[in-house]
Amino acid sequence: MAVTVESIGAYLYLESDVITDDTDLIQGFINGALDEVRDATGKALIETETSGVINNFDLAVTMLAAHRYMNRGIISDKSSYIIPEGYDMLIKRISLSSAYV
Repeated sequence: MAVTVESIGAYLYLESDVITDDTDLIQGFINGALDEVRDATGKALIETETSGVINNFDLAVTMLAAHRYMNRGIISDKSSYIIPEGYDMLIKRISLSSAYV
């Protein structure tokens, strides 16, 4: 299951008009998060049919892209720099897993 603009919208409970208005912005955050997860782990997702089940790689990309989207404004405090809890654990699991190349 690849991370899509629609899946980020669902993850964040965004209204469909917001998703439509911010499609390019959200896609940019997805692309950036994908690159960041690949760089952090040194691995990429092996594309397999998983019947809609989200895997650790997609979850890490989703968490990071959603975080970047929700904290895209001017930074006024340290809380916007804090990556969601669980992201670091996912990065470690991906790095050690043979399910990714």
